[in-house]
Amino acid sequence: ESKCKWSPFNGMEFKGKPVLTVINGQIKMKDGKILGDSNGQPLVF
Repeated sequence: ESKCKWSPFNGMEFKGKPVLTVINGQIKMKDGKILGDSNGQPLVF
């Protein structure tokens, strides 16, 4: 879901789940396990 109100993926269905999350070049989540410290900051719009 997006606040933007449009997406090039509208109407498409996907099957799967995230397996890796990278933040600032560091792997923070892999295979459902959180790795390392939480050092994220809230996004401001």
